[in-house]
Amino acid sequence: ADLASIVGGRVRGNGDKRIKSAAPFEAAGADAITLAYRAKYLQRLADTRAAAVIVPADFDASGLNLLQVDNPYAAFARIIAILHPPPRMAAEIHPSVVTGDHFRHGADTAIGPLVVIGHNVSIGDRGCLHPGVVIGDDVTLGDDVHLHPNVTIMAGCRIGIGLSFKPAA
Repeated sequence: ADLASIVGGRVRGNGDKRIKSAAPFEAAGADAITLAYRAKYLQRLADTRAAAVIVPADFDASGLNLLQVDNPYAAFARIIAILHPPPRMAAEIHPSVVTGDHFRHGADTAIGPLVVIGHNVSIGDRGCLHPGVVIGDDVTLGDDVHLHPNVTIMAGCRIGIGLSFKPAA
């Protein structure tokens, strides 16, 4: 039921079932939630050992714990992020970081090696810059922004709260 309220879904079955992980359809165990969006999985619901299954909002089946949502893929991605958060870097600034004038950062900021930060840059609380990030002049990053290795933010950009960017492959 807690996960349903987070992703805007509706529970069919036991809303008090404890969910500890998210897993693929074939690998989900008795404490996991899984995704069954396509017909080939919806037809095999009896085969899953999952504690609960995310399904389209218009799908129903008796005897199962279902989380019915409008966008099953988006709900599953959100639940994965909640149940399996990425490891957090230590809240420290590596000695190799180069900063310009008037650099400010909030509480619990983590900045990895070889990061370059321009002039007049502000990073909110719990910001995380992985190794090799480059930040141009006059950039503002909100609380909880995570920039993955080798991301470059050009001058004058403002990036909001809770966003995460990875470089293109």
